[in-house]
Amino acid sequence: MAKLRNRSFKETNKVDSDKKKFQDSLKSLRKLVVGHIGDNFEAERILEHNKKDFENDTCECIFISASIWDEVYGDRNCAYIESNIPMWLDYAIRVRDSDLLNAIGRILYEGRAVECDVTKAVECFKLAVEFKNVSAMTNLAKLYMLGDGVEYDEGKAFNLYKQAAMLGNERAMIEMYIRYRDGEGVHKNRKEASRWYERIKDKLPEVADDEYEMGHNYTINALFQIRYNEKKGSLYTSYNDEFARHYFGIAMRYFKNAIRYGRMDANYDLGQYYLYGYGVKQDLSKAIEYFDKAKNWCVLASSYLEGEAVEQSLEKAIHYYSKGGHWFYVGEIYRKAGDLEEAGRWYSKYHETYKTDDRYEVRKIARMYRDGEKYEREAFSEEFEGMKLNKDTAKAIEYFKLIGDSDALREIYEAEGNFAEAIEQYKREMTGENIAWSIFSIAELYEKAGDKDNAVKYYRMLAEKNYNAPAKRKERFVSYSPDGKHVGGEYEIGSEDDLVINLAKSRLKKLGVKDYDSARDSVGGI
Repeated sequence: MAKLRNRSFKETNKVDSDKKKFQDSLKSLRKLVVGHIGDNFEAERILEHNKKDFENDTCECIFISASIWDEVYGDRNCAYIESNIPMWLDYAIRVRDSDLLNAIGRILYEGRAVECDVTKAVECFKLAVEFKNVSAMTNLAKLYMLGDGVEYDEGKAFNLYKQAAMLGNERAMIEMYIRYRDGEGVHKNRKEASRWYERIKDKLPEVADDEYEMGHNYTINALFQIRYNEKKGSLYTSYNDEFARHYFGIAMRYFKNAIRYGRMDANYDLGQYYLYGYGVKQDLSKAIEYFDKAKNWCVLASSYLEGEAVEQSLEKAIHYYSKGGHWFYVGEIYRKAGDLEEAGRWYSKYHETYKTDDRYEVRKIARMYRDGEKYEREAFSEEFEGMKLNKDTAKAIEYFKLIGDSDALREIYEAEGNFAEAIEQYKREMTGENIAWSIFSIAELYEKAGDKDNAVKYYRMLAEKNYNAPAKRKERFVSYSPDGKHVGGEYEIGSEDDLVINLAKSRLKKLGVKDYDSARDSVGGI
C-alpha cells in the first residue's frame, strides 16, 4: 500500500513539475513575442484583441503568439516555438490537454511561425479526438474531406462531424445538414437534413464565405509557386509542379465546399481552373459548364479576345460577353475595330443595364464622348488604345449624370457658359466639410455670369459666417519619425475654412461692398 501511495505521490510531483515547466515556457514566449512586436500595427491589434488569452498559461497563448510572430515576420520561423513543441506535446499527452494538442496541430498545419508539417498536425488532431476534443474532430474531418495529410474518406469525415455535432459544434451541424441533403458519406435523408437545417440556416452564408476565402488563398499560393519556379511571370506554363498541383487540388475542394454551402459564384473560379488547366487537365467543355452555373462568362470571353488558353476569336468573345450581359466590353471591341456607330449602340445598351459597381466603365465612355479625339491625351495605358468616339457633349452629360459625377458636369456646363446648371450642381453639395468651398464657387459663378447681387449674397454668407458650418471634430493620424519610429496624434478639422472666408472678403472689397463686417441684413443662412 505504501508503495502505491509513494508511486502516486511521485507521479503527482512529476505532473506538477511539468506544469511549472510549461508555464515558465509560456512566460518566456510572451516576453519574446512582446519584445519583437515593435511598431507593427496589425500585431498590436491581435495582441490587444486577445490580451486575456495571451496573458493566461493556456494553449491559446501559444496560438496567439504564433499568429503575432507570423504577422511581424511573415515566413520567418520562430526558433523558440519550434524547439518547445516537443515539450508541449509531451506535456499535453501527459495531462490529457486536448485543447493544447488541437492548438499545436493548427500551428503545424497552418505553418504559423514554424515549418508547415501536415503529418504531425494530423497526429495532434487524432490524439485530441481521442480525448474528445470537438474542434479537433472538425479539423480532422475537414482533412479527410480534403485528402490533405490523410486519404480522402467521406465516411470517416461523416462520423467525426456526427460526433462533433452531437456535442453542439455548429460547423459540424452544418455538415450534417449538407451530408444528409446530398448523401455524402451517408444515405440521403430529407427528414434528417431538414432537422439539422433549422438549427444552422443562419450560419450557412458565413461558412460559405470562409470556404471560398480558403479556396482563393490556396489558389494564390499555387500560382505564386508557379511564378517562382518558372521565373517568367506566366500563369499558363508548367502545371506539373507537385507543390502547385497539390495546392490547386485543395483549393478546388474548398471551392466545391463553398458551392455546397450556397456560394454559387465559386463555380466561376472552378470554370477558370478547367479553362487554364489549374492543377487539372484543361477541359473547355467543363469550363463552360461551370461558367454557365455561375452565369458569368467574362473570363472565357476575355480569353477568346486575347487568345489566352483558347484560339483567338472576336466572334466568340462577342458571343460570350453578350451572353453574360457585358455590353460595355462588346462596345470596346467594336470601338477598337473602328466601328464607332456599333460601339455607341452597345454602350447605349450598357447604359440601360448600368449597375452602381460599374462607375469606372461609365466614366470612361463619358470622357470619350466629352473629349472626342482629344481623349488621346489620356492614352497612357493599353485600355485607352484604339479609336475614339466622336465628340457628343449631350451624351457625355447623360453618362456623367448616370454616375453622379458633379465635378465633370460642372466642368462641361462652365465650359459651355451654362452657369445656371453649374450652380445647381454646386448647390447639391452645400453640406458637409466642403460647404464653404461650394458657397464660394457659387458666388464666383454668379460673378462670372454678371449677377452681382447673387454673387454678393453668397460671398456675404462666407464673410459673415452665415451658414451651417460642420461641427469641429478630431481625427487620428499616423506617421513615422525620421528614425522610423511610429508616432501618432490628433488634429482638429475646423468648422470654417479661413482661407475661403478671406477670399470671400477680398471679393466683396473688389465688388465695392464695404459693410460686410458688421452688416446683418436680410441675407439668410443655409
